[in-house]
Amino acid sequence: MQHASEACSVTSSRDVLIVVLDKVPSVEDLDVIIAQGEALHAQLGQDIGVLFVVTSHVSGRPNEGLRQRLGHLRQTANVCCVATVIESRGFVAAIVRGLIQALRVLPAKYPGKTFRTIDEATLWMGKYVSADRAVLRRFVEELKVDRAPSQSHLAM
Repeated sequence: MQHASEACSVTSSRDVLIVVLDKVPSVEDLDVIIAQGEALHAQLGQDIGVLFVVTSHVSGRPNEGLRQRLGHLRQTANVCCVATVIESRGFVAAIVRGLIQALRVLPAKYPGKTFRTIDEATLWMGKYVSADRAVLRRFVEELKVDRAPSQSHLAM
């Protein structure tokens, strides 16, 4: 169960859906993320954890459709927890944190928390999911490497 688009990559490990974001996802990307989460939930027969990793080179702004869809998702998802890692710093990180905080104003049926590192996020998620922390970290790093822009033009 994997998906990759211009904005994000999605995979899973045990009972955790892992989403690495380079750009603000489109509504279509979000629908794919939701579908993969629902498929994992159906396969396991239990609520799942979601680990969002916002890379240091994230770009874009969420539109109203995306905000509405995220708000609806907070009420209906088969999720036991959501951890968001924001790797960027400065202005971009402030925008992302602002979006996440605005969504947290809406009630959700699951706990959510924002972190600076994958290790902090997976430690917290350990209260809710059975996925191995080291495996989650490895999957995230592999997705980030796969998403990295080609370095071949720098070799000249």
